[in-house]
Amino acid sequence: MLPNEFLTSLDSLANASGLAELQQHLGISGHALTPEEAENLRKTVLNVIRNSPKLKMEDVGVRVGPTGYGGAAAYPEAGYVSIRPGGVKDPALLAHELGHIESVRESEGGVYKPIQDASRSVFRGLTKGNRDIVIPALLGLGTLLLLKSNEAKRKALNVLTGVTAALTAPTLLEEVAATRKAMKNVPERVRDVRSLTSGIRNYAWEAAKPMAIFQLAKLFAR
Repeated sequence: MLPNEFLTSLDSLANASGLAELQQHLGISGHALTPEEAENLRKTVLNVIRNSPKLKMEDVGVRVGPTGYGGAAAYPEAGYVSIRPGGVKDPALLAHELGHIESVRESEGGVYKPIQDASRSVFRGLTKGNRDIVIPALLGLGTLLLLKSNEAKRKALNVLTGVTAALTAPTLLEEVAATRKAMKNVPERVRDVRSLTSGIRNYAWEAAKPMAIFQLAKLFAR
């Protein structure tokens, strides 16, 4: 464990002693919870366990520390979620990421899981650096340069748009599912639609950029 991270389990966050340990860690980093925030977190965890039979309190880990994906991230294969210290104040982040783990466990053994995994890999590849702009731009430019007729260029760019939509749709659907699960579990008085839908908005934007580039390239195939 790194000096600036805190590891616990979901069941620990449902009781006073576990929350006290978390509070001690958050206090060191300057992100201590108010009593009301701590209670909202505890209630969210209890709601998740009650509404999510695929999640067992003792086998889901929670890591508080730096994350590579915004304020929070889920690692379903490893069975834990990771949240930045400042993100613990918002129980919607934890509920949303736990929704991802639940969805993956629900799909285990089914034909949809490989599709989800492939879509997630595409998104992770696109969101590194400026690949979501550079790769589509190169593909669009290559299409314009290599194909001779404007009709063939337009058809190829439409195919690229369709392939992008097909590859990214499962991840967008998964974001919607995780958001729906989170809305069930976050206490109503702290339910923030902007926070709950941030994942959908971010992923939709990432998916839209390549498709927009392909469609804009059609302006040069007239």
